[in-house]
Amino acid sequence: MKRFLPIFVLAVLAMLTPPSAGWAVEGDAASDAELIGPIEVPAADVDAMLGLLERWTGRSVLRPQNIPALSLTLQLKQRVTKAEAVQAVETLLNLNGIAVTPLGDRFLKATALNAAKSEAPELIEGSTLNLPPSGRIASKLFQLGFLRVNEFMPQIAGLLNPAAGSPPVVFDKANAALITDSVSNLQRIETLVNRLDRPVLEGLEPKFYTLTSARASEVVDKMRGMLTGPLQAQLGTATSLSADDRTNQIVLIADPRQHKFFDELVARLDVRADPNTRNEVIYLKHAAATDVATILSDLVNGQNSAVDAGRRS
Repeated sequence: MKRFLPIFVLAVLAMLTPPSAGWAVEGDAASDAELIGPIEVPAADVDAMLGLLERWTGRSVLRPQNIPALSLTLQLKQRVTKAEAVQAVETLLNLNGIAVTPLGDRFLKATALNAAKSEAPELIEGSTLNLPPSGRIASKLFQLGFLRVNEFMPQIAGLLNPAAGSPPVVFDKANAALITDSVSNLQRIETLVNRLDRPVLEGLEPKFYTLTSARASEVVDKMRGMLTGPLQAQLGTATSLSADDRTNQIVLIADPRQHKFFDELVARLDVRADPNTRNEVIYLKHAAATDVATILSDLVNGQNSAVDAGRRS
């Protein structure tokens, strides 16, 4: 009685879905677009699920004798294409520790998930992002251009399926790694690589400010003194300011969105500052000029010292 329901369901599906000429994901469009369902397979064993794959892909499934005895339930409440149905069965088997990998054009292999890496799974040459996400096991070689593979791979270890076997195979000299996992996980990793594997200076643009009144090194020192603490954290560590006194220019390397801020800052600082002192010659009639100059210098220095002491207190 336990096997009657899966066999009955398979028989009904056989009448509803003629054999496909190829792998559901890669077969002809007319076959893959054919709608099937709704489907409800309660408490079916692994053989019943593999039988569905055989029916929908047109391939024979080779399975070991020690395949786990599982009770699986498949429910497709709406009509779906044949490719989507295959995607659902692959993912269901993957969730229960069974991987299905292609073998040539006519066969599929069903193995334990932790042994899939050694069973020559499909090697995806191009992008995985144009494939439907599923639990189908595949391999992909990730070639990094700017990230270091030995630094990046340990950081994504938590994204990999621990039941899929050993960790990625790292090729240090080629700065690449071979990862075997489900298609959906490979898509997540590829999305991360596309976002993170970029030049460090990407998005930064240099800008040159030629000063007319102030000295470039003095303005840069003032700006560095102002751009500290929380403000420096907002600007980011990649923002750089340097002075070229030979041409009296300030060289800014920053995100273009920050240029307007520095435009206004430099314009405010590059102004002519007239000295607040003036020179005047005083002719003495009775005292010696050297003696008076010494007394005046002592008075000015005393006043400056008193002002500095008041500021510190």
